[in-house]
This record gives sequence, structure tokens and C-alpha cells, in this order.
Amino acid sequence: MITIINLRGVRESATIFAVPTYLFIAGIVVLLIAGIYKMATGTLLPVEIAEGELIQPAHALTLFLVLRAFSAGCTALTGVEAISNGIPAFKPPDQIMPVRR
Repeated sequence: MITIINLRGVRESATIFAVPTYLFIAGIVVLLIAGIYKMATGTLLPVEIAEGELIQPAHALTLFLVLRAFSAGCTALTGVEAISNGIPAFKPPDQIMPVRR
């Protein structure tokens, strides 16, 4: 689906990818504001460490690599890169390709 959107052109794909990008940024801002509010009001709960079986080092590394790959994929799907690459498309047409007279 991302390939089909990108085939529409730089300006159109940047416009389409702007919506999820702005939602992603707004979500991060809301998350930060909520965390700061909870910390300021004293309602932030401490993290509880679960008692149980110890994880072997190899398992922890495998889990870290899987989570790292997942987070990289999620970031790529937000379209942040597509927006940053499409910034020149938002300039007026005469600045992108000057008219020769």
C-alpha cells in the first residue's frame, strides 16, 4: 500500500503520509503531557518487578532484538521519513523548477 501511495508522486504521497505523521506526533505529545501531569500530581505509580523465573542472557538478547526490529518497523510505518523527504514538494512550483525566459 505504501508503494502504491508513493507511485502517485512526491507531493501527493507527502500529503497522504502527513495525517499519520501528525497523529503520531500528537500521540507522543499527549503521552508526555500525561506523564508530566501524573508526576506533578503524585499519582505516578512505581513499576513493580515481577517475581518469577530468571531469564537467561540469550533469551533476553533475543527478546531485545525482536522488540528493536518491531520498533524500527513501527517507526518506518508512520511515514515520518516520507514527510521529511517530501519537504521540497511544498515549495511553490516556480522555486522547484524555475521558468526560463
